[in-house]
Amino acid sequence: MFIGFAAVFAAISFAIARILGEFRAGGGEVQDTIGTRTVNTLKMPISAKAFLGGMMMAMMLILIPVVLHFVFAADVSNTLASIEASEERFIVLEGVRRIGVALYLVAIAFGLATIIKVLRFESIRIRELPNN
Repeated sequence: MFIGFAAVFAAISFAIARILGEFRAGGGEVQDTIGTRTVNTLKMPISAKAFLGGMMMAMMLILIPVVLHFVFAADVSNTLASIEASEERFIVLEGVRRIGVALYLVAIAFGLATIIKVLRFESIRIRELPNN
């Protein structure tokens, strides 16, 4: 189930990154086509860096517990102590995976905030173009 979550969140994150890349390239092309002296692009905002970092950390917080589930499952034997220990491990791993999902959602919010910043910059820059 959480591998599916990771795949869906990764797809959303890569779509956001693709949109941001297209805005960056397209804004420069528009400025170049109009013939401005200098093509201005936005420096990478802090929200974009938070988006990338959060996305990577969230992916690890989802996938590492999935792998550890298999490792711990292979270690379970037919004793009461082993079953109790595995139950505690699985509860902790479930919590880690859920934190990963929450972090992915926060990272996506940072990505969407970055799109808003880029759109604001591009709209201001387009209004400046007739003066150049």
